[in-house]
Amino acid sequence: VNFIKAITRLLTGDWVTLEESENNDGIFTWDTKTVANGEYELRVIATDDNLLTSTDYISTILINNIVEP
Repeated sequence: VNFIKAITRLLTGDWVTLEESENNDGIFTWDTKTVANGEYELRVIATDDNLLTSTDYISTILINNIVEP
């Protein structure tokens, strides 16, 4: 894999890039406090040197950040 990109969206929203980089090991972090609570879809898109791509759809996840008083 030459290039990898992680994207997310609220179930009814637009796709937003979380992280993208060349020669990534596939480990990404996401500070969920930067998004509203709700159900999100995640995708990881990998591209090789021949520009062939593969997309992995990760199951829907629920973000429920607790607000500190």
